[in-house]
Amino acid sequence: MSGDEEDLERALGGMRRIWVAASGGSHGHLDALLDPAQRRDPATTNYLASGASGTLQDRYFTPLNGDRVAEADVTRINAEYRSLLDAATASASRLSLPAVRDL
Repeated sequence: MSGDEEDLERALGGMRRIWVAASGGSHGHLDALLDPAQRRDPATTNYLASGASGTLQDRYFTPLNGDRVAEADVTRINAEYRSLLDAATASASRLSLPAVRDL
């Protein structure tokens, strides 16, 4: 496994940890991208790039969305998530994965 793949898995794993802690479950796009066999599948096109409703880019963790996060932690959690998303996107770009095709 290359360093970029390790960086990608570390970032995606951190994103999943936040999803599970906040909402009680993962996101299907994260699950697909964490699977080495699926992450190169064209079905994952723009999983990291799309800003459409319900996507990884669109997510904002807050009690107002039903998330289990304290109001005092909202800024920190979302900053951490955004940093991990940026790291995952950069790694996926270096790996030329379909998840960032339109960036």
